[in-house]
Amino acid sequence: AALTNGQSIESVVPTTKIDIATSIAPFVTVYDDSGKAIASSGLLHNQMPVLPPGVLDYVRQHGENRITWQPEPGVRSATVITQYTGQKPGFVMAGRSLRESEARAEQLLLLVSAGGIATFFAALIAVGLSEFIFSAQK
Repeated sequence: AALTNGQSIESVVPTTKIDIATSIAPFVTVYDDSGKAIASSGLLHNQMPVLPPGVLDYVRQHGENRITWQPEPGVRSATVITQYTGQKPGFVMAGRSLRESEARAEQLLLLVSAGGIATFFAALIAVGLSEFIFSAQK
């Protein structure tokens, strides 16, 4: 909205640069109407991120695109790309690393698995004890 209303790109993109391969901080990238990165607070190998072909075409048709983006192995980001209008139209991508979310999902999987295994063995012990008790009463 700020870019559509004529604010400068510099006022929208944070000045602090982060490496999207190592940081979990959010980042913003502005692309011109042709899809070329103009400014970004998130860099990958000291370069502004390049989106895969077709992403901006989808935004042109639908107004927004929410993707999980993996520019290289081990680097995954949740991103939202929107289009802005005005004298110099283009696109804005906001993203953040998925590393913490993926780590939490792995922890949850381990906890659920451990709970399932514990429940199985508790049921096995309960059945064994009940068999022992009922067979001893006969």
